Amino acid sequence: MAQSVSKPCEICMGGPGTEFCIDCEQFFCMNCKSLHKRMKGTKNHEFQSGENIVPEVRLRCEEHKEDFVFCCDKCKVSICMRCVIGKHNGHKVSDMKEVISDLRTTFRKEIHTKLDLIQTNQKKLETGLTTFDISVTYIINELKEEGTKIKAMVDRHIEKMIATLKEKASNEKEPGTKMLSECKRQLEKANEIEQREEKIRQSRDDASTIQHLQILNDEISKLSVLPLPEFPSVKYSPRTTSDYDVGQLIGTYNLRYVHV
Repeated sequence: MAQSVSKPCEICMGGPGTEFCIDCEQFFCMNCKSLHKRMKGTKNHEFQSGENIVPEVRLRCEEHKEDFVFCCDKCKVSICMRCVIGKHNGHKVSDMKEVISDLRTTFRKEIHTKLDLIQTNQKKLETGLTTFDISVTYIINELKEEGTKIKAMVDRHIEKMIATLKEKASNEKEPGTKMLSECKRQLEKANEIEQREEKIRQSRDDASTIQHLQILNDEISKLSVLPLPEFPSVKYSPRTTSDYDVGQLIGTYNLRYVHV
């Protein structure tokens, strides 16, 4: 692509040379261009501006000061009428307009081919990336669903373990619970006997006191103090679970990497 140049005006040497006269092969500022176009001898001169300026390409034969009309196929340069019979004598030449027409035809063919390929690739890229995004979203939802299932399974398993533990613990506690009830009953009986003895102590000692105390001692001897049993115990041993173990439960996904 031609590049815009940054040169001063070659006429006034003051303003920026943003315009290039093809016929004079000089840079003009906008004011000098306006004056140049108003002059009788140069009013039909053509100008290039901006990115269209290609000052390094000569538009006239530097040797003969005539316009280029042919292209030398051997030397690959533009030549004028006098060049044909001069140093390019005997060389195969082509009409410049035909060369330009062929170049334009080639350009249109190539640009359309490239545009079609680029547009096709763009559509394929858009479709492929969209499909990939849909696949990623689907996998994410699958992972979430699998995680929900596993969490539900864990919750159910924990609930089952807790229910089983409660049932077994209740069975193990039953003998101790019965013994505790009996112990409480014996304690109440002992307290009741002690209260009766206090009442006897407050009365006058006589022959009946001996009889009452004998009865109380007999009842005391009947009180049973059961030996304590071995108490049940429970202990939890958690299993060490790593991220790898969790990953094995959930599964894996395969992502094919593409190197551009």
